[in-house]
Amino acid sequence: MKTLTVQIQKGLASALDAENTVRQLLSLAGDKLPEGRAVAIPGEGCINVNFRTLDLPRLWLAIQERLGFADNEMPPISRALIVICEGEYGWDDYLLLHHFDNFETP
Repeated sequence: MKTLTVQIQKGLASALDAENTVRQLLSLAGDKLPEGRAVAIPGEGCINVNFRTLDLPRLWLAIQERLGFADNEMPPISRALIVICEGEYGWDDYLLLHHFDNFETP
């Protein structure tokens, strides 16, 4: 089973956006996509929401849909997110799916 992590940089998002995003992500568990989930607050600066799943592509698509990544438009929370997933060899070959500074500001 692989892990996908959504990290919310609290300094880049309002408290309301961060809390709402965590609620939206945790609601994915009702969709039976992740087999497990956990929320970690490693410090004051970020919140990690970790999902364990056998189907990473499907989970990533569901996360994008839930958070509003549609029609090539980036939702405001995207400016505060880092999303990574394990590769074939776990965290030794992770894949960066989204980073808050990887897109142009209009």
